[in-house]
Amino acid sequence: MKYLILSTFALLLFACASDAQQPQAKEKEDAVPAAVPGNEIEKEPELLFFSKQPSVTAQKDTLNLCSAKFETTIPLFPVGTDPNKRYFEVEKGVYVVSFNAGNTRTTFMLKANGSRLELITSAQYPYCLSQQSNFHFNETKDGFIYDGGRYTRFGMTATPTEKGFRVDLSWDPGKQFGLFVRCRLAGS
Repeated sequence: MKYLILSTFALLLFACASDAQQPQAKEKEDAVPAAVPGNEIEKEPELLFFSKQPSVTAQKDTLNLCSAKFETTIPLFPVGTDPNKRYFEVEKGVYVVSFNAGNTRTTFMLKANGSRLELITSAQYPYCLSQQSNFHFNETKDGFIYDGGRYTRFGMTATPTEKGFRVDLSWDPGKQFGLFVRCRLAGS
């Protein structure tokens, strides 16, 4: 009987101590100030992002950039003396970039979207642009590595400029690509 009284007393003491601690924990939660609307810390948007445009599946769609004419050839400039790097400027319009390695072609589009650069891939044009799953953004989201297998692996980074963006392309030494960039201003 003595042990029954002691164990009951210990349980009551434990329960009271537990109840006493719960309101204190609640008070600590209440002490944290609630976020004031308008004072949230805004995350800097990524410079480069995948396009959210809907997929164009009909090849005769009037918005089909795969069958549109890209009128202007954009010059590619060397980066120093490195034979495995080139850059070009993005301003207004839509730019189609194509890497050709033998019978393999990698194609994507870029479009200036305010202070950001929109990457258009197979998610928008599945029959003419390269697989979106092969584009892997870097940590800073200002570029990507494209890995389409042993023949097509290259990198791209973008830097804001006064007029738009400078886009740098680079690839592994020993690789040879046919590379072109064209721009379409109308209907972009």
